[in-house]
Amino acid sequence: MGEELLGIIPARKEMHAIDRLKAEQSLEEKFGHEALRVYVKVDGTRSAEEIRGELAMDETKFLDILGFLEDAGLITTETVFEAEFKQKKEKKP
Repeated sequence: MGEELLGIIPARKEMHAIDRLKAEQSLEEKFGHEALRVYVKVDGTRSAEEIRGELAMDETKFLDILGFLEDAGLITTETVFEAEFKQKKEKKP
């Protein structure tokens, strides 16, 4: 399953501070402080597998946290191909 995570790039969504704080609190209540470490590492440039590897986290727990982050509206995920396509599209004059 780690190979699948290589193809996914999570990115944080822009949110109002209060909404983000509420979502972060529910994230920590559900998964503990470790989940906040995942959220902080999400930067839109590294694959999910790279982030998971940096944190040395169990893959199942990492996927649960990533799913929660996406469902809560804290992050978006896109495939490497989608990210590359978007970059090419943005570079066109």
